[in-house]
Amino acid sequence: MIDRDTFLKPIPRRRERVPLPEFGNGHACWVYGWTAGERTAWEKEFRKPNGKADKVKQNEIRERLVVRSVRDDNGQPLFTNDDLEAIRQQDAAVVERIVNAALAITGVTENDIEELAGNSEETTPSG
Repeated sequence: MIDRDTFLKPIPRRRERVPLPEFGNGHACWVYGWTAGERTAWEKEFRKPNGKADKVKQNEIRERLVVRSVRDDNGQPLFTNDDLEAIRQQDAAVVERIVNAALAITGVTENDIEELAGNSEETTPSG
């Protein structure tokens, strides 16, 4: 069993090198895993302050996943939300390769994506 102190000690970030041959030989990017807090912050992006879904942001899920996951060699974010439109204009196969790596390393599932996009069937408890 793990003890409290061991669990609470941060572990090194997981990262995956994603080849980007479309940009020339040897080009790649780093896709980093998230902390629990970073995942919570990413999920909150898709809700307005009143708790309702932000439809504009829901339509940018893949682009926002790229912004949150791609980092430089030193672990610093490579993109900001100001880059969303440019990422949206990038080749879909390139973006999807990064998205797939981000999904794998962050633990975000396709079901999570559907839920954040508002495409999952919501059920209410019967009373």
